[in-house]
This record gives sequence, structure tokens and C-alpha cells, in this order.
Amino acid sequence: MDEFEKEQVAVEPEVAPEVEPEVTPEVEPEVEPAAEPAAEVEPVSEPEPEPEAEPEEPSEFDKLQQKFDELNNTYNELLNNYNAVNEKIESANSEIEQLRASNTTLQETVNAYEAKFAAIELQNKNSLIEKYEKVLSEEEIMPIKDTAKDFSYDELESKLAVIFANKQMAGSEEESKKVPLPEPEQENEFALLMRKYRK
Repeated sequence: MDEFEKEQVAVEPEVAPEVEPEVTPEVEPEVEPAAEPAAEVEPVSEPEPEPEAEPEEPSEFDKLQQKFDELNNTYNELLNNYNAVNEKIESANSEIEQLRASNTTLQETVNAYEAKFAAIELQNKNSLIEKYEKVLSEEEIMPIKDTAKDFSYDELESKLAVIFANKQMAGSEEESKKVPLPEPEQENEFALLMRKYRK
């Protein structure tokens, strides 16, 4: 505090505080309240729905996590499908190997039967040629004998039969062109006896 303020404080006379008299509060008589008229009933209006709070957008991490889960599920599904297809392929390969083994066995059996059939057919062809060698000349049968393997038994038999038939027909024509000679007369017993004695 500076000096000026000290002086002012000193100059002011001291005043004693006034004491106010005590006042008792007046009590008002109780009055019954008048009946209020019936209030009109206002229709209850439905409260307006509060606007739905917009869902919080998922964070970038949540979006990436969700995509990762989807991709992981797709990967697992594709892996399962791949494994299933591989199992089917292995099963099919196994069946193919079994079929190949069966096919090889069957082919060997067929080849054995074909070889037996060829041997029997060759034997029958040779027998047929031998039979016709007795009635045909060497020149007639040689071309057929050399190419016998190219023909079936039936074809070979047909060719040989045609050659034989042509030869028979040619021989018949030659015989028909010959002039028949009269048969010599039979000598009687006397002439035979005389011939014996002439010697």
C-alpha cells in the first residue's frame, strides 16, 4: 500500500454496524385450491425415431483382415479341390495301368491263337496243293504254289479248281477232235494157234 491510501484509511470515521430488528414471518391462511378444469387429453404422438447412428466404418486393417480371411478360405477350398483331383488322377492312372496290363495279356493270347490259326491254314493249303500236284502239271501249279501265302484257303482252292476244270475241258475237246479208230478184230482160237506154230 502506498502513503495516499494510508491517509484515506485514516480519515474515514469508524461507523458501527447497524443491527436490523428481527421480523417474524406472517403465516398466510391455507386456501384450498380451486378445482382445475379437466385438461384436454392431447393425443400421444409417437416419438420420432432417432436417426440411426451410422455404423462406424471398419478400419483399413479390418478391411484387409477380412479380405485376407476370404482369400485364405478360397485358397483352402482350391487346395482341397486340387488334392481331390490329384487323387482322382492317380486312381485313373492306376486303372489305366491295369487296363494296359490286361490288354497286353489279351494281345499275347490273340497273337498266339493267330499264329496257331496261320500254321493250321498253311498246313491245309500245303495239303491242297499236294492233292492238285497229282492231277496238274508243274507249269500249271507253280504260279499258285509261289503265291499261296497271299490267298486264303478258300481262294486257293477256287483257283486250283478252276485250273483243273479248264484242263479237263481242254482235254475233252482234244478227245472229241480225234478220229476214232476201229478196234482190231478178235482173232479166233484157230488163228492164235496157227500164229504160235509159225514161230
